[in-house]
Parts: sequence; structure tokens; C-alpha cells
Amino acid sequence: MNLPFGTRSLEHTAWVRSATRTDLNDAQQHGVAAAYSGEAWRGEAMAILGNFQIGPDDYRERGWSAFVERAFGSRWVLGASTLGAFADRDRATRAKLHREAHGLFLRGAPLEKLALLAEADVLLRRPEGGELATGWTSMVQVDLEPLQGLHLLATGEALRDARPGVSTGIGGWLSAWWFFAPHADARVDALVRDIPTPAGNVRSTAVLFQLHAFL
Repeated sequence: MNLPFGTRSLEHTAWVRSATRTDLNDAQQHGVAAAYSGEAWRGEAMAILGNFQIGPDDYRERGWSAFVERAFGSRWVLGASTLGAFADRDRATRAKLHREAHGLFLRGAPLEKLALLAEADVLLRRPEGGELATGWTSMVQVDLEPLQGLHLLATGEALRDARPGVSTGIGGWLSAWWFFAPHADARVDALVRDIPTPAGNVRSTAVLFQLHAFL
């Protein structure tokens, strides 16, 4: 299952998804979840039991993930998320790890053809034998639909990784997404990022084209 956390944006490489490990591409987990959806309130909580498609068991994370949100009228939603995960062997460091992420998110439609997504999360990491490290990540996305089926998006993001000696990175996306048929769409993204690393920020530039079709 996808972890109930944040905006669940489709840009799975965005830092709010990759740094919290809640992207919709490869961060799914097995577990037990309960959800509630009312007129104004909505929420979901999940007990993370681990991804049983990977092994050995030391690499599987256990913990929790949850969000709650409230609608304000028909155009705005404000929510909060929390996540905590524990693994005997982290997939990146190979050491025992306790990590958490907690944050707020916003979805809104200030105009009929304009949508807004925003998310900000605090990152906490405590490797075995180490001290608690803190960081944060944030994202703001504006989605304009000038013509029916055509979306123009601008996204800004920032990351302060929960690792000692790493500076803050910033990034920007410009995207065009065209739903040209009932079961087909095309999208192009141009990305520029200053990726934070212990050796300093690294500039990354990329252009991605995607074509999707389904029956």
C-alpha cells in the first residue's frame, strides 16, 4: 500500500516524496490501515509491517504512517502527517536506523482553473550509535489549466537533509501535461536542482518526457 502521508503528489522524485520515502513509485509497504472520510474531516492511519518483496528481514521497516485533513469550504484542505519507521539495517547506510517525518500540507483552488499544492516536513534520523540529526523539506506547486485537458505546472522545492555537514538544496520544475484522449496523456518536465551532498551542492539539469496510455 502507498503510505498515508502528505500530498501523495505524482512527482515521486520530488524531495518531499524521496526524503520522506513516501513516493508512489517504489516506497509501498505491507501493513494494516484504517481510513475515515467525512464531510469535512478525512484521515488514514497505517501500521507498517514491512515490504515483504525485499529481504532479508533486517531491511524491512516497521512503524507507523498517518495523516488527517480538514476541508474549509469547497476549495481548501489543510492537513498534517506523521511517520516513524525502524529498520535493523537501513538500505542506504546498512546500519540500524530510526527515522521520522512530521509535517503539514495544503491543497487549494483559489481560482476555477488554478490549483495549489504545498507541503513542508521535518526530517529526523538517528542511526545506531549516533546522535539525532534533523532536517526539513518543502514544496509548492501551482497548476494552471488554460485549456481543457492541458495543465501548465511550476514547482519549487527545498531540502535540508538530515545529515551532518549538508547544506540546503533548492530545485525548480516547469511542466506541461496534456490529456489528449480519454485514456492517454503526455507530459514533459524540465528540472534544475542544486542537490545537497556532504561535499557540497551538485547542480543537476534534466528534461523528462512521458507518454501514458491505458485501456
